[in-house]
Amino acid sequence: MTNDAEWQRLWFTLQGQRWSTLAVVDVTSGADATGVAQSLATIGARDGQALVKVIHAQGASFKDVPGLVHQIAEASEHDQKLVACAPVRSNPAMIPILQATSGAVLVVRLGTATTAAVDATVDAIGREKVLASISIG
Repeated sequence: MTNDAEWQRLWFTLQGQRWSTLAVVDVTSGADATGVAQSLATIGARDGQALVKVIHAQGASFKDVPGLVHQIAEASEHDQKLVACAPVRSNPAMIPILQATSGAVLVVRLGTATTAAVDATVDAIGREKVLASISIG
């Protein structure tokens, strides 16, 4: 996704679903969940319906989990949070963080993501929480 119209389309598609906290999850290393979360936050800020905040969780360790889950839980009806997450297969601390969110967007890097990696990510999140997936690269 490289143009503004595509980001807008994804943002408005997501807005048609019920969520206050959205995990933006790298399926494999290097998929750039941070960049995707920042781009969505920029579009969300222009939309003006809610305050959009990005929480960076990629480097989270086991000891960071309670604080991050607390940040995620502090959502209100007037804000939305995008949580940039590392791949579940390389950082198991993502599992409780993903479970604390109300939805997820999978970020799939073409040529590196395997079906097994996508399946492991969906299993960790819960299929019902996956609202969208995007391909990059």
